[in-house]
Amino acid sequence: MLKFTEGIDPWYWCTPEGSEMFSLLVGFEESFNEKLQWLEEAENLTLIFEKNRKEREQKSAQDKA
Repeated sequence: MLKFTEGIDPWYWCTPEGSEMFSLLVGFEESFNEKLQWLEEAENLTLIFEKNRKEREQKSAQDKA
């Protein structure tokens, strides 16, 4: 468990304000390299989603033809 979560109601992190605060606090504890790794993984996931969307659109167009 993360140190900064001690003494705080767990449901707080499920609210919009709590999730924003959690993201900020986790960001403060991460190193620069961890943040870069997270960004690279997010970019890879975005590229995979885009590729899958294009493939699905192409398949749909072929099925209609």
